Amino acid sequence: MSEESQRDSAGRNALSSSLSDDYNFVILHGYTEHNNTEFFPWLKNQLERLGYKVQLPELPDTDAPLEHKQVEYVVKNIIFNEKTILIGHSLGGAVAMKTLEKLPSGIFGLGLVAPGGLEKQFWTEDFEFDRRTGAQKQYLAGFDFEYDYTQITPKFKRCTILGSDNDSEYRLPWMKYLAKKLNGQLRMEQARGFHFTASEEPEVLKMALDFVGRHEDC
Repeated sequence: MSEESQRDSAGRNALSSSLSDDYNFVILHGYTEHNNTEFFPWLKNQLERLGYKVQLPELPDTDAPLEHKQVEYVVKNIIFNEKTILIGHSLGGAVAMKTLEKLPSGIFGLGLVAPGGLEKQFWTEDFEFDRRTGAQKQYLAGFDFEYDYTQITPKFKRCTILGSDNDSEYRLPWMKYLAKKLNGQLRMEQARGFHFTASEEPEVLKMALDFVGRHEDC
């Protein structure tokens, strides 16, 4: 390796190290998902490759989750600080907001990807049934679907809500409502899979990197 290449490599390594000591990510999966399904392993790998620390917990009882149990698990087992970007997908977005209600101090950013946990005013006739299986959603009895926004919004500096056209119709009004309540930015992009469930979702990575001012070719 030439001396110039060594310097370039050293510079990249130094940048990666400084990033890992600074911004960090917490990613929460949703209902019936796991930390090794959908885009989660890919997103974690992409962020770690750039030098960021990533916490991607397996939330308890994903097939029949209880709000208090999942939130308690996150609060007790995940490390948050003022440089944390918290990303929640689907029902993981509801868990993310409920977690912020409980945290004693703030984080840097909140990213909600096709957020679930809709307040009941947004429920449609078919909301209670899973679009993919037709079965009744097993989390409905375990969440209260009420949020104390006065406890949530002071806990972050930036908020982005990411949606896609290839999702359930009821989700867009909910996301618009959340954008107002959270003083967040609503971004509508094209997901690779319905409801952002593909093994790779580049728009989620772009959203994550926008929080830290990076624009990679995803």
